[in-house]
Amino acid sequence: MKLQQLGLKLDSAAVISKVTLFVEEHKKRKQQDVIFSVDKGLLQLSCKFDQSGSYPVTVVVNGKELVTYMVEVE
Repeated sequence: MKLQQLGLKLDSAAVISKVTLFVEEHKKRKQQDVIFSVDKGLLQLSCKFDQSGSYPVTVVVNGKELVTYMVEVE
């Protein structure tokens, strides 16, 4: 498994109770709950990928889509 880390700057007053990732693999969207931390408005999270490749990843915070980006796993 390959570990990928992400940090996002948020409003320092934001209260975050749940972070979920949606990862597209082979035209299927997989949901993945993640362990996260928030410190001074910086959301940090990690996710694991079984194989190398390019994956579209959507970060959902408290049930609302925050950002979608591409992950390159080597």
